[in-house]
Amino acid sequence: MVRRQPLVIGVENTGSSSSDDQTIRETLPHTLSNEAGLNTATINVIVNSGAVQLWGLVGSGTEKKAAQVSAENTPGVKAVENHLGQAPIGAW
Repeated sequence: MVRRQPLVIGVENTGSSSSDDQTIRETLPHTLSNEAGLNTATINVIVNSGAVQLWGLVGSGTEKKAAQVSAENTPGVKAVENHLGQAPIGAW
């Protein structure tokens, strides 16, 4: 029996940064909107000790991946848990 397991659940960024949780919380939605082109009205960002959780809906798997990469590249982010789901076709 072959069983597929997710290869990447989260990424840890061990680089040092002076960004705190509040800065990440304020910066990341702008980054998701401006750099990844996402509608952040449907995305909730939770930050705790540099660990980011992304919740909400996006239009495609490509947008979900773009959100993941943008979050991982945000200064001060140590880990990312991507819980974004894909909105049903025609939802918006």
